[in-house]
Amino acid sequence: MKALVPVVQESGSLDDKTDSIAFLKLCGSSVVERTLVLLASAGVIEVVIISAYDKQTIERHLKEVEDLGLHIEYMRVSNDGRRLTEAVLAARNTIKGEFVVVPANLVFDGRILEHLKEKEGITLCYDDDWSQHSADTSAKLVVSNERIEQIGAQEGNGIFVGLCKLSPEVFPLLEECAYKGHTWIESLQRIADKFEVKGLNVSDIPSYVPGMRRRVRPFWCKVHSKKDLASCKRQLVASTQKGTLDFHAWYINRHIENKILYYLSELRITPNQLTVLTNIVAYLVSFLFLTGHLLAGSLLTYAVSVMDGLDGKLARIRGRLTKLGNIEHSFDFLFEQSWYVSLAWFLSSHPDRFSPTGALGQAPLKIALGIVLFNGFATHCYMQFKEVMGISLSDCAPFDRKFRRFDGRKNIYIYYILLGVILGVPLYSLFAILIHGAVTAVVYALRACKHLKESDVK
Repeated sequence: MKALVPVVQESGSLDDKTDSIAFLKLCGSSVVERTLVLLASAGVIEVVIISAYDKQTIERHLKEVEDLGLHIEYMRVSNDGRRLTEAVLAARNTIKGEFVVVPANLVFDGRILEHLKEKEGITLCYDDDWSQHSADTSAKLVVSNERIEQIGAQEGNGIFVGLCKLSPEVFPLLEECAYKGHTWIESLQRIADKFEVKGLNVSDIPSYVPGMRRRVRPFWCKVHSKKDLASCKRQLVASTQKGTLDFHAWYINRHIENKILYYLSELRITPNQLTVLTNIVAYLVSFLFLTGHLLAGSLLTYAVSVMDGLDGKLARIRGRLTKLGNIEHSFDFLFEQSWYVSLAWFLSSHPDRFSPTGALGQAPLKIALGIVLFNGFATHCYMQFKEVMGISLSDCAPFDRKFRRFDGRKNIYIYYILLGVILGVPLYSLFAILIHGAVTAVVYALRACKHLKESDVK
């Protein structure tokens, strides 16, 4: 399947600088570059970019698409060919089968494109809930039995998202529409009059995202100005937030991360580079614990807890989720365990510092060993359950969601460490982590077995 990406707008919808909308920066890349990233993610690698600009001008705004595996054709239209109808018609000779039209000023959730690909025949994407969108800038549709009856109606039961799937048989009709000076909406109405046009309601697309442990409604936004771009960006930031988090991550880190992400996303740093930076800072914590700088190390763990949530959000907001990025969780687990071992090692090496009798001995290391064992087992139960069931254990039932708020994990344990260091009893911090980790491991194991057994019975 081929995608047509018109870097043009409907005549009269904006001022004379409409074409530059697609080149505006959104979260570190141009709007049109983001579109290409989503096309590649959906497996649509044949792309035709149609614009009044030349190839070199467009490529200046496509900084990081070489690694996407796309085959891009550039088609230049005259400066007065600003209507989408003429732009789509210009690519007629490059089309052999069904194709999707993706206006370059449209920011959207990749799931919409993936579902549009699977639909058979001519299909328009619409939304029957436009409470967050202006009906003044999106055409209303009348949809009946999943068929588009009218486009551009005064009253309707949905609004046009902007994405559509067409076939070569519409080109003769588009040629007639272009000759008569029809707008894109008028052209689509003519297509609906002659052919059966199906509707894809984005509200019907399954909203649950296992990796985010919550329902995320498919997002879309038409960008007509820099003001629209800012509003779109705020919604994008909000859409990156995972659900069912621990107390610290939800009530503290979430707000800090989203504020940082809003500005961080415009920098050239990549999610993987941010992961590396987070690990460097995390192992600095381990070094501080090993060398006895316990208060500095304890405070720095809070910075790591914030940084640790940014790489995934940065990948999601840019639409660049990769398989490589999933290995980040393994490195997170490693540096977290290094904290407990480093703290225990220092306490065992300096038994007289926190015990007048010097009776600590190997107790801290033994406790750390227990922490690592329980954490490892709990993590394995959690990941194994997700691999088998396709849903996170912490999002499986009301009890699991509530327990996730206070289960044993890094964001909770850093409070034990800081409190123990301030009170001069860091060994008690390790004890608390051990007990909390043991309870978490037992609960995870029992709950996983319960849900898996119930699944077998069904």
